[in-house]
This record gives sequence, C-alpha cells and structure tokens, in this order.
Amino acid sequence: MSKTEQEHREDLVRVCRMVHEKGWVAMNDGNISIKLDDDRVLCTPTAISKGMVELDDVILCDLAGNKLAGKRQCTSEIAMHMTIYSLRPDVRAVVHAHPPVATGLRPDGDGGAFRENHAGCGAFGWGAGFAARGSRKTVCRAGAL
Repeated sequence: MSKTEQEHREDLVRVCRMVHEKGWVAMNDGNISIKLDDDRVLCTPTAISKGMVELDDVILCDLAGNKLAGKRQCTSEIAMHMTIYSLRPDVRAVVHAHPPVATGLRPDGDGGAFRENHAGCGAFGWGAGFAARGSRKTVCRAGAL
C-alpha cells in the first residue's frame, strides 16, 4: 500500500528532526525532499532549522523546481534534488546534510575561506566540488552529476 501525501509530509518532518538531533546539520543547513510521483516533490523550505520544520512548512514543487504550494520559499538547492531525480528515476528521496564525520574543512589554495571537503564523493570516483549555497555554481555542479 502506497503512502498518502500527508504520510510523506510526516516522514519528511520526522527525517528533518532526526538529522537535526544527530547533529548532521547546523543552523539552517541541508535540505530534504521526497518524490511523490512523476510530477510532484515535497521539500524543506529555505531559512529554517531542520529541527523546527513543521508539517505546514513543507513545500510542494513540480519536477522543474517551481513551488506549487506552501507558505515558505523552497530550498535554494532544489535544482540539485531535481537533477538527481531526473538522472535516477529509482530514487524516491534525497537528504542533503553535513555530518561532521563526512565534512572536513581545508583552506582553499589562496589561504582564504574554508571549503567543504568532498572526500565522501571522491570515494565513488566523482566529486561535486565546492559551490556556495544557492549559487549558479550549485546548479551547474548538480548538472554535472
């Protein structure tokens, strides 16, 4: 028996709380989405702690990343989720987190700002590299997946 949209919303909120409680995200980091069907995706909103996401915060989007319903704004990284769904039709959910075990910091080549180390991705022979959250580079990197 397949789940209802409401049950998927409840799952998304439960996962938000779990990643927050486990310390896999800090502040407003990360985002989560669930593919409902061939046309619609539920996702977390931008600018909210995953530990504080409630059912009525969840956003409904189409597969192009356009908001269909919801009181908040969609995550700025929705294009990354949609790229994964388009490349992998078998994937039904995406969790983008920053667990400390998988996230290392290193100075960039110029000794300036720190960047996330994509060591976990490197083990699979590909890496997304660094791109500022919500930037055009994020969308381009998502397309490279």
